[in-house]
Amino acid sequence: MKREVIQRNADETRNKLLLAAKNLLAEEGYIAFSENRICDMVGVTRGALRHHFPAGRYDLINALASMFLQEVPAGDTRDSKQRIIELMTFMYQQPKHNPLVLLMEIWLATSADPRLAAAVKEVFDQRYQIFFGVDSPESLPEHTTPYRLLFWGAILALHQQDNDTRSLKAALDFLSAN
Repeated sequence: MKREVIQRNADETRNKLLLAAKNLLAEEGYIAFSENRICDMVGVTRGALRHHFPAGRYDLINALASMFLQEVPAGDTRDSKQRIIELMTFMYQQPKHNPLVLLMEIWLATSADPRLAAAVKEVFDQRYQIFFGVDSPESLPEHTTPYRLLFWGAILALHQQDNDTRSLKAALDFLSAN
């Protein structure tokens, strides 16, 4: 009984750390992402964070990236353009704390932080499989390149426009018409 309570408390602490990290990443970006801030938000010590995430922020961000990929809805189609429409519709329907936007925030940060890039590489290597059902961008038909660029641009726009979905709606309308 006591062991179950201890495990439940540990699981609750881990989940609180993940939630605080997600909120910090969504609201202030990777630039504000620090172990001290996350610990303060949860009310735990850095030792507690390191118990759950031994490499600290890098294990934590890796767990978040994995969680975000799992939140991306599965595709109903093998057609790349239609899949992009599905993903953009998901962004339109859930603009706040959208996992695609949060993944982009992490991905952008990897260019300035090699340790972060190494920490999330394995998770990010799965993105084309999850997004489009292929192993690499080279496996996608060349005619889908403009649609993919529109998709990445839509993610960045939603990220920069503080969840304003008007431009996303315009992009969806364009895709549906073309």
